Amino acid sequence: MKELNKTLAGKVALSDDKRGVLAVDLRQRDGVKPGMHCEVRRLGQKIGTVLITEVQNWGSWAKPEGDLRIDQVQKGDFVEVIEEK
Repeated sequence: MKELNKTLAGKVALSDDKRGVLAVDLRQRDGVKPGMHCEVRRLGQKIGTVLITEVQNWGSWAKPEGDLRIDQVQKGDFVEVIEEK
């Protein structure tokens, strides 16, 4: 059973096509750690998943996983950490 009150969620702030990474507004103090996986959604539809690679005070850097391409993700897309048990 999921604990909804502990959900870590944020938004895509920008995408860096050259480096192939996304900036998301999930910060260190939110409890985000490198290696966490996040689901990316737009208008309630899952677009794909990203992997948190670096966590900073201002937010995090994430890389698209699987079939997700960087150009499919838009600023303002919803990101939520998904627990893998």
